[in-house]
Amino acid sequence: MNFNINLNGAQELGNYMKPGLYSMKIKNFEAKQSKNGHPQFAITFIHKEEGEFVHYANADMEHNYARDWLYTFLSVLGLKGNNMQFKFTERDLIGKPINIELERKFNDYTDKWVTNLKRFWKFDGTAVYEKY
Repeated sequence: MNFNINLNGAQELGNYMKPGLYSMKIKNFEAKQSKNGHPQFAITFIHKEEGEFVHYANADMEHNYARDWLYTFLSVLGLKGNNMQFKFTERDLIGKPINIELERKFNDYTDKWVTNLKRFWKFDGTAVYEKY
């Protein structure tokens, strides 16, 4: 039997993090621009067994959701603001532990499966590690 299969865009298993719950550390936090020129933060999370996951967060502080998301993220990591004014460098975030949940979804716009950050919460000292 002959097979003719288009595997365009396929990845080897293990080249992306599996959906699940993870206790991770912040490896990097940087300000960038998206392909379309919009401001974003590239946040790299690292897990000692599963590898890295990069989340691109909206950094346009004109949008309420972006402001609320960043405020919650920094608060969960333990950074304190002074009257909602946060001053920090990437060094203040690197190495901080955090719990995250990743989900796998099909993106209709790109016609690809992607792993997304579904939620995050404070690391309380008890590591979570559960792949779906």
